[in-house]
Amino acid sequence: MLGPVSAGCVGTYGYEKAVGTGIVYCSARVYPMVVTVELDDWPECHQRQRVWMSFDAAAHRVAEPGLRRILSTFRARLVTHVGMAAVTGL
Repeated sequence: MLGPVSAGCVGTYGYEKAVGTGIVYCSARVYPMVVTVELDDWPECHQRQRVWMSFDAAAHRVAEPGLRRILSTFRARLVTHVGMAAVTGL
């Protein structure tokens, strides 16, 4: 996907990831992106399926509680940000 990415982080969350025979703790920052072009081919296209859905539906599908929290509150934050709301048509 191509498009501008916000300079502002909308949240952070942590999760555990299996690496080799152990588990490591990872920290992720989430930055919103306005998708202007969908690519047919991307590095993980054979491992992941792209599905467009509402923020609420996405929040229910993710396993990480921190990411679920960010997705659950993001739409309301997006609507209050006039520039992003105008671009996305919300």
